[in-house]
Amino acid sequence: MIDMMEIDGIEDWLIGEALGDPDMTNLFAELCERLRQCHVPVDRAILVWSTLHPMIEAEIAFWENGGEVYHEKIEHSEEDTEDWLQSPIRAVLINEEPMLRRRLANGNAQTEFPLLKRLASEGYTDYLVIPTHMEIPAIKGEYPNTGIILSWATREEDGFSEDALNAIHYIQKRLALAARAVLQGHITKIIAETYLGSIAGTKVLNGQIRHGDGETIDAVIFYSDMRNSTAIADALGPEDYLKWLNTYFEATAGAVLQQEGEVLDFIGDAVLGVFPTQKESLSEAVQRAITAADETRRRLHDINKTVSTGHKIERRHRSFDRPCHVRQHRRCKPAHLLGNWPDSSRRRPD
Repeated sequence: MIDMMEIDGIEDWLIGEALGDPDMTNLFAELCERLRQCHVPVDRAILVWSTLHPMIEAEIAFWENGGEVYHEKIEHSEEDTEDWLQSPIRAVLINEEPMLRRRLANGNAQTEFPLLKRLASEGYTDYLVIPTHMEIPAIKGEYPNTGIILSWATREEDGFSEDALNAIHYIQKRLALAARAVLQGHITKIIAETYLGSIAGTKVLNGQIRHGDGETIDAVIFYSDMRNSTAIADALGPEDYLKWLNTYFEATAGAVLQQEGEVLDFIGDAVLGVFPTQKESLSEAVQRAITAADETRRRLHDINKTVSTGHKIERRHRSFDRPCHVRQHRRCKPAHLLGNWPDSSRRRPD
């Protein structure tokens, strides 16, 4: 018997969580456990939420009773798998259905979704997909609505009762409100870090936002400039040149970020990065900068090997030949850190 007073207790808990900054996966896992304590027979649940990120399209939290809880990020560049193309969650998103329900017991698992046949073989008897649409910042892609979408499954012999369905619908709306509050904060942080970088973005969110705010730091400087950029731009034209430039930035700025450096700016066809020394010795920062330079060399060498006629670049315009020269120079001078530009996961607003 489901006690709605206990369900109200879950609602109060969700409100309290929304006032903080909880991890969405942990929040979802605890919600499922609390529902079970209230006799809502959830044995498997998935939460999917959209986000606003230059590389990440959506995030997924998976919970199973007595099993492992895990979190996954789906990148924009990932190709759709066959499992996803045939999934009930995708069907609900594409068709904009308010709910999908499939009974899986007593031979009812012969549905259009291979996943449900597998779940039936594992003892599941009832399966729901319920979307909750809400306006949050997100990249509008194949799916017209933003918000959260959940699947719920049970092994209860008779499936979900009407009381259980009502409790799930009731709690999912409250979860959506909590998720909206949490995700808005996460998206704000993503935008700050995307346009400013993790160090400067954090400082801005902590209040250093006024004109003139800054900080003096000690850092090792990384600077990389693309060879023959003007000639390449003339040879390629604007669209292909920008693709080529992005390839260069992914190799150079990507190497800096891989070594936990900070990309301060995009200067024409050049990358300016720093390796601050606040949390480590100067020698350690120098070593990471040198490692980034070596990785840049390796990446650009690999790019050179794969240059094809598709880039429309003649041999004399292959700017990545001998791309990096490492020079050591030490100079003591204050550096003010506020604002930067990264690799493919970072964009400069124009």
